[in-house]
Amino acid sequence: VLYEGATALGTVTAAAAGAWTMTVASLSDGAHTLTATVTDAAGNTSPASTALTITIDTNASAPSGLTLEAGSNSGSTSDTLTNVTTPVVVGSVAEAGVVVLYEGATALGTVTAAAAGAWSITAASLSDGAHTLTATVTDVAGNTSSASSTLTVTIDTNASAPSGLTLEAGSNSGSTADMLTNVTAPVITGSVAEAGVVVLYEGAAALGTVTAAAAGAWSITAASLSDGAHTLTVTVTD
Repeated sequence: VLYEGATALGTVTAAAAGAWTMTVASLSDGAHTLTATVTDAAGNTSPASTALTITIDTNASAPSGLTLEAGSNSGSTSDTLTNVTTPVVVGSVAEAGVVVLYEGATALGTVTAAAAGAWSITAASLSDGAHTLTATVTDVAGNTSSASSTLTVTIDTNASAPSGLTLEAGSNSGSTADMLTNVTAPVITGSVAEAGVVVLYEGAAALGTVTAAAAGAWSITAASLSDGAHTLTVTVTD
């Protein structure tokens, strides 16, 4: 007879000396200390066997706290917009297990968490655009968790060049049909396709900068220019 405490979980007749097996009644999650006795043909019941402790674990908690590692989050760390195409995603698990990072049904990476706590995975290369990521963990008992809460990462590896550079009307003395002016610190205007830091250059020399809070028009008052022709360009860092 197999027992948990004083509760009989099952019984079997051993026809002879040697091995026996028994299917236990259903056990709940957690630790269970089992013992067995045998009653022989003469009616003698043995003392309890040495205890066997079995731990039942039928669930794995989903990973939590998915985010971009700071080193993989280019630009502002207050968002999940980055130019890193193989970003490191971090999170936490409640117990040891194998963590798998997914986009939809596609596995992007895996790592073994040796204990409860933090884990990190370097994702497979991601294309430009938004990517919705989740993670699961399979614990040492073989249970696979449900998917974690989603993390949306946007990859952006290109910035479109500013366009439409011109003199602001108020900085274009004389005819506005040309780029000839007597204003030595003229205002240059243009447009960007997305928010970013705009820098005005003559050659490699920066003449001014401005932060464009959104796509659209920007203006920069150039550093003082000497008499003569000046060839200006602009870049934007998104």
